Amino acid sequence: MSEEEQQLQSGSGIKQEAAIKHRRKKEEIEKDFICGDPNCGRKYGTNAALYTHIKNKHNGVPPTGTVKPSTSKKTKEQTPMIDQVDDEISKSVATMNDPDFMKFTIMISNLGHFNDKNIIVRDAQEPCFQLEEEKLLDLYEKILKGSKLISETEGNSVFTKKAEMYLKFSSPIWKKHIINELYTVLIYAYIFRGENFDTIEKDITSNLANYKLFSELIKQDKVDQFREVYTTIWNFIT
Repeated sequence: MSEEEQQLQSGSGIKQEAAIKHRRKKEEIEKDFICGDPNCGRKYGTNAALYTHIKNKHNGVPPTGTVKPSTSKKTKEQTPMIDQVDDEISKSVATMNDPDFMKFTIMISNLGHFNDKNIIVRDAQEPCFQLEEEKLLDLYEKILKGSKLISETEGNSVFTKKAEMYLKFSSPIWKKHIINELYTVLIYAYIFRGENFDTIEKDITSNLANYKLFSELIKQDKVDQFREVYTTIWNFIT
């Protein structure tokens, strides 16, 4: 074997040894790249892996709450995780870890259980939808203007911060096509402090086309379940 061949072989051996030496074990990989879908939450060690997941499972659209740490070579001490995510994601994570928020979403999701199928909670493969503050305010104003009881009821002029957080950050959990109907009922309950149930029930039964979900609940004698959720909402989000 020539000297040149020996050097090449030696160099190759060094490279292989270095590669083996620096290869991290699976449990040593820090999985800081996190999918924001509350029904998914997959964690990855690289941005590329997270990108592939989002492309395959979420139609290429990063769900709200997705965490992508800085890819710079700064250490964690130099770049704490809280500084690597924007303020909106930080608020989302804090809200979704709130025990009352979890109870709130479970309570609402249970409304969708009839015919052995939940028609409120979004399936993991369905597109994720984030309800914006403008849409919440539009629904709020629509309810105030359309209610004949507003002159007799002390409605709120704005959402409390907690109510806004709960309504915004729970929206990706629900199926997109029921968002408008669901949030009309939730905001109605919020404005009227869980009262005037008879009014919203009458509105639903007289506008079945606009309340497909809740009209089904009423038809199937689940009015008591609906009433319980409706009257409890105020306590959760205030």
